[in-house]
Amino acid sequence: MASKGRWVVCPECGNRVLLRNIKKHYREHHPGVQPPRESELLKREKRWEQSLKERIPWRGIAAAIVISILILSGFWWYTHREEGLKPKEVGFFTEDGMYIFAYLLIQDTSHPTIVLLHDLNQDHHAFDPYLEYFYSMGYNVCTLDLRGYGKSVWKRGERITLQDIQDHEYANYTKDVGGLLRYLKNNYEISERFTMLGAGLGASVGALYAVHDTKVKSVVLISPQMEIMHLGLYRFTEEYGARPIMVVASTQNPSAHSSAERIYEGAKDGRERLYVDDPITSVHLLSIEKVRVGVGEFLNETLPV
Repeated sequence: MASKGRWVVCPECGNRVLLRNIKKHYREHHPGVQPPRESELLKREKRWEQSLKERIPWRGIAAAIVISILILSGFWWYTHREEGLKPKEVGFFTEDGMYIFAYLLIQDTSHPTIVLLHDLNQDHHAFDPYLEYFYSMGYNVCTLDLRGYGKSVWKRGERITLQDIQDHEYANYTKDVGGLLRYLKNNYEISERFTMLGAGLGASVGALYAVHDTKVKSVVLISPQMEIMHLGLYRFTEEYGARPIMVVASTQNPSAHSSAERIYEGAKDGRERLYVDDPITSVHLLSIEKVRVGVGEFLNETLPV
């Protein structure tokens, strides 16, 4: 059993992994690939150790110190590479009784905050590729599961589904955002400088919330729709006023592209647009490096840390 605590090299990616975690490592990072036998990994490790001894003429205490440093640094690198940033999960009630789950990366309460709002049939994980990117830029980053999605499926103690949300209740999605900002103010005394970054449904929710809350200093609307789930954006730019707007869309998605153009043409200050030619949805747009970098540059200009 002592061998389970040994570090071994993954033949697929070269990462060092605890032997007892090798199957989990393969499931998460090499799905569909059969993990090698433990005996084979231990033999590889033994050969590696023998090679290390032959190539490095260290002796005594000096060798022990250097190897200890390597082990500790390798452990640090492994844990950070494997797990990355871990947002804090929190929950709060909205004014109409929904219990919403949100996920926070708060590094400095004086810094501006980005609120990420997902599309239809998604949850907060849609923005996983953006968390570390925006956090590294100095922003606080918050995502949430909009009502009816992810873990946000409880209202006044009763479980609900999307089918339980009536047409006239779709506008209440903005209450999920309002509840999050109240939670941040009450629990973190956070700087009231926010940007809403939404995709599809989330773009409409963020835009409509921003109309009535001037703490929102800018919006980024990815694959926006003038009408989605009865959330119309027809008068958005007029009511939003002179605050920066960025639109992102695929030219091969006629509805999103025309909606983005309409919003862009109506913007009054700090407008930016970024279009890609691939026929892709909002979910795929989020995975494009050009989009991530373009949004980051827009935020640097309109909501600097």
